[in-house]
Amino acid sequence: MKKINELVKYQLHIYFKGSKFVMPLVVTAIFLFVMYSSDARPVGVVTSCLITCNWVFLLMVWIGLSVSSDESPVMEQIIFLRVQSNVYYYLSKMVFLIILGFIVNSICLLYPIIINLLNNGAVIERPLTNFDILNYLILLCGSSVAGASLGSFFHSRVMKDRKMAIVLTVLFATVTIVKIPIINSFPLIKIVTWILPPLDMVSRIYGSVKYFQVDNSVKLFFILVVYAILAFIVKSLICYRRKF
Repeated sequence: MKKINELVKYQLHIYFKGSKFVMPLVVTAIFLFVMYSSDARPVGVVTSCLITCNWVFLLMVWIGLSVSSDESPVMEQIIFLRVQSNVYYYLSKMVFLIILGFIVNSICLLYPIIINLLNNGAVIERPLTNFDILNYLILLCGSSVAGASLGSFFHSRVMKDRKMAIVLTVLFATVTIVKIPIINSFPLIKIVTWILPPLDMVSRIYGSVKYFQVDNSVKLFFILVVYAILAFIVKSLICYRRKF
């Protein structure tokens, strides 16, 4: 665990020392401002959660892709030599992205709570309860992990053609978001879309309700996290087999 902690700290230091976090932070601020602007008020609790889940997913796809694209093969080899463990290294990459996702989730969750309090409850259509906040966070965490796994999948050692990696990542992320209308129009496409993150399940379960159900939220979180772990494992195995 000590090695994993040190690796995660190192990766966080490198990430926040640079400027890669600036644009995701800026676009998140813009998204939240527009989402909870006066023209959109009052915002439904479950509706805002669904929209934010999709946003967090796309943002983490972007972050995961940028992190995997900027990794230096030389630095990776040096870290491998220092750590002497492939498992620790790849596990630390997953934990690193999960932490970034949790930071994003916290911002996206705290902003509506704070802005609603400052406006005497006029932003959200009904009073937010601890139960709402818990479910909100559970769904955001599942969505962010799934997004990070997809964004980081096309590592430079998985696909050396970076332009193609970006195109495929954008394509997969877009199809994931609009999967429901695509499947409704072309049912046979389910034969292919099963490889994509099951984010559409969130909309299927909560698309027409006004209140959360914790059992459904936990189930969705579990499914999204399992998908993410499997994607991380497949990517790590490919990277390991292809070496440098």
